[in-house]
Amino acid sequence: MRFLFLLAVFQWGIATLGMTQGQGERIKWALAQQGKQLNPAEQAELFEFYQKREFKPIWLVDGFPNRQALAYQEILSQIHYEGLDPEDYQFSRISLLYSQFSSRNSVPFTPELDEWEVLLTTSFYRLVNHLYYGKIDPEPLPGIWKVYKKKKPQVAIHFLTRLPMDPNLTRIFGELRPPDARYWSGVELMKQLQEEMKDFPSGFNEISFSQTLELGEKSIHLPLIRERLAQLGYSSGNDSGSDPTEFDSITWLAIKKLQKENRLEPDGVIGKNTLAVLNASPTSKMDQISVNLERMRWMPQEFWEGKRIVVNVADFQMSYLDDADTLFTSEIIVGTVKNQTPIFSAELDHLVFSPYWNVPLSIIQNELIPAIRRNPDYLARNKMEVTSHAGKVIHPSSVHWDLRPFPYLIRQKPGPHNSLGLVKFMFPNPYQVYLHDTPAKQLFFKASRAFSHGCIRMKKPQEFAEILLKDNPNWTIQKIREAMTRDQETQVDLNEKIPVWVLYFTFWMDEKGQPKFIQDVYGLDREVLRLLNK
Repeated sequence: MRFLFLLAVFQWGIATLGMTQGQGERIKWALAQQGKQLNPAEQAELFEFYQKREFKPIWLVDGFPNRQALAYQEILSQIHYEGLDPEDYQFSRISLLYSQFSSRNSVPFTPELDEWEVLLTTSFYRLVNHLYYGKIDPEPLPGIWKVYKKKKPQVAIHFLTRLPMDPNLTRIFGELRPPDARYWSGVELMKQLQEEMKDFPSGFNEISFSQTLELGEKSIHLPLIRERLAQLGYSSGNDSGSDPTEFDSITWLAIKKLQKENRLEPDGVIGKNTLAVLNASPTSKMDQISVNLERMRWMPQEFWEGKRIVVNVADFQMSYLDDADTLFTSEIIVGTVKNQTPIFSAELDHLVFSPYWNVPLSIIQNELIPAIRRNPDYLARNKMEVTSHAGKVIHPSSVHWDLRPFPYLIRQKPGPHNSLGLVKFMFPNPYQVYLHDTPAKQLFFKASRAFSHGCIRMKKPQEFAEILLKDNPNWTIQKIREAMTRDQETQVDLNEKIPVWVLYFTFWMDEKGQPKFIQDVYGLDREVLRLLNK
């Protein structure tokens, strides 16, 4: 009797092993069919995941989709509000298979179950990575972009392993997304804009003309411009009894308001940039939000917390934050389109009062030497001097200006004339970019402020220095002011380093929770959008 029992157990084990091996082969085959979605390493990672759990399904119970599978389908149906394409995650195929399962009273065929199981797993695997790291690798993008999360091994596998133990998919996906209310504000605005599309049943008519329009001029486009201003909440109608093709004062005031709220020169003239704002359809705004939700997904966890300095190049604005609290803000000037301010992170560790400006070699060769040749008094007039690399001052008459590479340094002496102004804030980086004062204060009256060689000029540098040193008893406000008016540099090391994030966001939420659509001054949105839609 005991022999027959052991024989039965042995035969059951052999049968189970065969079933498990057969299921393993089917899972392996189904994973291979997802080759377009997964590379060989990812396929191997998922096969190992299933092998460890003896090929037990995670999306099926008794041959039918479980609650998590249904919840995941709902998440996929809403993922376009986060700027991601549901078809990147096989949404249509998943929905089709589910509808086929739902229409039957019997358990689906085994091949269909295998396809369903692996389809959801590969979809989940890909979506986890895209929500956690971003869909796009930012490093190869145009310009210098050096801010992104460092890849960790098997992040998606970690969340897949949690699925059988944690049925709350909402909680799991909440951990994947950026931990900031602005991300969710962007998602909600996407939903509102999609509703607004219903207001344009025949499409969004673009206003197009090449000339500029000024107060008092006439154009056949002005009735449509007024209609668009009314749709955007800026104006309605025109001066009573005036010619509808005339640029009247009511329209002029509405245009100025639109320009001011969209960071354009509020001159009331309808030119290329104003026309672009007028032509910003709900669809184009959704595209802009999508690009910037993706940029938020690139950001490491440490960006969202603690004390930090955040420079938004596109917005011409910098902020000093402590968690969600704003301690200080200042308008800034950034690099020109030709000399773009790079996107990177570093740590502010010291500031320098009454700094010398050590002129970069590229500026020496491309700008200073030609200027010196035209005017031998150029250096003296601009309070500049030539030095050796050891710091010895050299008379300009003994310099051979044609030497390449140029073997000397040129620096500008401290003072109100200095291009760095009266203080600079240093965060060592390979781009020689830092925050500093400027003597050219008049440029802060401009709405668009891309004027520098790449460094970041501040409107309120003294206030920032006072905030940074407020806990240092050796640096009173009076001593700071004195240090900013000397003819020699004074370096002050900070007690603690402060992370600096130089970023580029063309959509953001301001402190009042209002959306900001910002001009893409460097033209960096286009390629991100193309890759998101690829």
